[in-house]
Amino acid sequence: MKYIVLLIIIFGTVFISILSSCHSEYLNLEIKTDGTIAWNRDSSGFAFVARKRLYQDPKGIATFPDGGRVKNVFLDFSLYYYDIKNKNLSHLTGLNNFYNSLSYRWLSIKQVQLSLNDSVLYYKMIAPYDYDIKNLKESSSQILKDIPKIYKINIQTLKKDTVDKKLYNNLFNKKREKLTTKVYKRYLKNLNCADWGIDLKKLHPQSKNTYIDYLVKKEGNTDFRECIFQQKIPNFTKNERNIILNKMQKQKQKLYEKYLSFDEKKDPYRKGKAKRAYEDYLLYINDVKKRLSNY
Repeated sequence: MKYIVLLIIIFGTVFISILSSCHSEYLNLEIKTDGTIAWNRDSSGFAFVARKRLYQDPKGIATFPDGGRVKNVFLDFSLYYYDIKNKNLSHLTGLNNFYNSLSYRWLSIKQVQLSLNDSVLYYKMIAPYDYDIKNLKESSSQILKDIPKIYKINIQTLKKDTVDKKLYNNLFNKKREKLTTKVYKRYLKNLNCADWGIDLKKLHPQSKNTYIDYLVKKEGNTDFRECIFQQKIPNFTKNERNIILNKMQKQKQKLYEKYLSFDEKKDPYRKGKAKRAYEDYLLYINDVKKRLSNY
């Protein structure tokens, strides 16, 4: 009996260890803004919903059977207002209490209705699928009570309140101008990580060596590496910046040697893939050099 218990403990420990290593240690950043937007009457600004998250890609057994599911390290749903004249982004209010109570399959930023009237933004949640409502009845009845409500928030004072549901048709059933994603995204493209409230030190601090690995090995996605340049590289010493460049030269050599190791006649696919990886890294290293030289 003791041996069985011991085996169970060992198996459980190994299993937990395997599961904990099923996601990359490197982070990606995603700021998604493809939901509903509401323009002010004079087109001086617009309100919108954004989903921000830091996530880790699946690896190993976590990628089966369909590529796996990412692991969110930080997830936030919020309402924002962008002032076009002053080029200023304002965080209005969080929507996490609502979204976090729903299943993963309904985490869509398009399930919010918005109407902007001068300095007052009206917003209303759209009811989730029947499947989710059934789960909500068991876990969070308060969310079900909040779904029918219409909220308003003053974009200047941030004072929030509810309004009469009879105003629904007047607020949300008006004919809306169809706008492409590019129309409003062009105003948001130059915002930095701090503007969005992404603070790497607070959200998920990592060591300097890890941040160096991000840049050298080209880990994480482009947006996350951009945050490293904005928030971490300014605090690096000249010697630490030189370490990055030296390691990148070694990484470049590894990629080149990998390219040479393939026989073009026997394995043209991997030869071509290795060549593209090497050429992409050459462009990447030149960009990093240029950016590091600004400090």
